[in-house]
Amino acid sequence: MRKKPTLKELYIANLKELKTKYDAAGDVFSSRKTTELIDKCERGKGHEKGK
Repeated sequence: MRKKPTLKELYIANLKELKTKYDAAGDVFSSRKTTELIDKCERGKGHEKGK
């Protein structure tokens, strides 16, 4: 049976999808901000309640 993805994994996947859309549209500012959020989350410092 497949493991259910965690909310954090889903959040990061959603951010990566947004980043590709921003890149395709040529929106440099939003793309850069999204990259920063992805990096924060992958290092464990973002989007977690209570921290």
